[in-house]
Amino acid sequence: LYTRAKGMHPEDPYPPKRLAEIIKKKEEQKAKELLAAKEKERRNKYENLIKAGDTQMASKNWAEARVAYTNAIKLFPEEYPKKQLVLIVKAIQDEKNATNAELAKKEKRAKYDELIVKSDNSYRQKNWGQAKSTYRAALNLFDEDYPKNQIELIDKAIQAEKDLALENEANRKILLAYNAKIKEANAVRDAATDGKKFSLPSIYSKLPIKLRVMRRILLRKWPNSKKN
Repeated sequence: LYTRAKGMHPEDPYPPKRLAEIIKKKEEQKAKELLAAKEKERRNKYENLIKAGDTQMASKNWAEARVAYTNAIKLFPEEYPKKQLVLIVKAIQDEKNATNAELAKKEKRAKYDELIVKSDNSYRQKNWGQAKSTYRAALNLFDEDYPKNQIELIDKAIQAEKDLALENEANRKILLAYNAKIKEANAVRDAATDGKKFSLPSIYSKLPIKLRVMRRILLRKWPNSKKN
């Protein structure tokens, strides 16, 4: 309409002016639509990146999730992808800490097993001091029953050896006393062969009970010594 009016009355400035305004509005509307389309495209791309990031994060694929969230922030710097990136950093650190803890635990267990083997070897060799020391070292790593029980067995073995040593010492002293009395009895016997009268029972009556038992051996050897 304005175009025909312009042709019919070219001297009239109104039709060209209105025509320019209409063209301008159409161009502005077209620009707005184009901008809206681009914005919608960006939003769709953003949402797809967020979905991808969430999927990768759920699968613990931290690197892929980080890329998706980072690209999403480039489109729209919103809080959600930023928070997700913080969670990813924490998750990676937690996994690293867990891996280090598991590695440390394995190393600790290997050291414990090594100490147990060393302790068992010392135990079989009756090297009680060394065995007890290494069992205690193993116990400091893991509070388990096996090294505790072995230490108890070692203490019993040490006490048994002490008791046996005391018994052997007592028997040694008895044997020394017995030999001394035998020597004394032999001297009495030798003197008796010269015509002197000595009573062997009077000698043995002074012996301790354990030595008196030995007297029976002498009585079997010299039955005539029981006259008095």
